Amino acid sequence: MAKKRSKTPKKPWDYEEDSLLKQYYGKISMKHLKFIFEGRTPAAIQSRVKRLRKKGWSFDTTRR
Repeated sequence: MAKKRSKTPKKPWDYEEDSLLKQYYGKISMKHLKFIFEGRTPAAIQSRVKRLRKKGWSFDTTRR
């Protein structure tokens, strides 16, 4: 059976969220990132990082 999608409408990422993502991604756990980016799933966060990397952004990924 197919998984139902959330009824929560998608909200575009804004520059402030992108800046926070650059500041914290790789330095704190995904569990904590979910609280910073309320309403964003771990998959959405990882997808945004991937898209920003393609645009030339770099992330400090010292923590794995």
